[in-house]
Amino acid sequence: MSKKTAQELAGLTEETPEVVEAVADAAALAEVAAEETALAPRPAGALGTYAIGASPLSFEWVHMTYAVSKNAPRDALPGEYYLGKNWEAKLTERNGSFDAIILLATTGYKDWPTGVYDPTFKARTYANKAEAVAAGCRVDWTDGPDGTRLKPTAAPFLQLFMLIKKTPSVEDDTLFTVPLDGEFYAPATMMFEKMNYQDAFATINRNLQADLLRHLHQPGYKPTLIDKVFRIGSDEQTAKNTGNRFTRFTIKNAIDNGKPVTLSETAKKDLACLMALSSQVGEAPVVEE
Repeated sequence: MSKKTAQELAGLTEETPEVVEAVADAAALAEVAAEETALAPRPAGALGTYAIGASPLSFEWVHMTYAVSKNAPRDALPGEYYLGKNWEAKLTERNGSFDAIILLATTGYKDWPTGVYDPTFKARTYANKAEAVAAGCRVDWTDGPDGTRLKPTAAPFLQLFMLIKKTPSVEDDTLFTVPLDGEFYAPATMMFEKMNYQDAFATINRNLQADLLRHLHQPGYKPTLIDKVFRIGSDEQTAKNTGNRFTRFTIKNAIDNGKPVTLSETAKKDLACLMALSSQVGEAPVVEE
């Protein structure tokens, strides 16, 4: 079977990234819903109001630091990761990384501010490209009336809902409340957008395709992300047109000593228990960014 056919079966293509969804399942550990969203209804204009099924977990935001990052600690350097509304937990040093179990990945479109910086600007989110266009957004680079290039006013994003494994950089471990095989994890969410989007989307898409191809003999099988470990980090890049250095944020399959990092059987059982519990309690929204 061709790669393209596998993509179509999973409902995943570069042209329709909004259908990438992976959902934890209490019995089978994971499922991907390629057509029906697993997210709670999103109020118009709201960001950070998602819930996974009936999850009891409160998903804190992961913050990425750039050359200039408002609200970051004064000693923060570009290429660091922090967790929590008030940046409570430092996850990595500069250009470091952390491991995560992805419970859900979804894409949509988000307002991309143009013009002079406005500290009061609040981005709206859209379920897909068509919804962004219907709201009056420009989703592609176009030529203006005077010939100047106009950038999009909305662009795609990839949002991850995950469990982050505690790293050596963490001093305040208050948010790391989920035990899996003796290790503690923090429920978290983050977005890959703008220059970070394409590579992150490709990693998620590739993993879903590979899992689907391994199970083609199982009719109706839906690919999963939850049985894998991903490594999220950053690196320094040089812009080709200007030569300026910039920080890029990355996500890859976690590999140690040349072998993929996997969950232990005990961790899988602990995770299954957590998700089973999640199906019995009320929803808990993401903490606002």
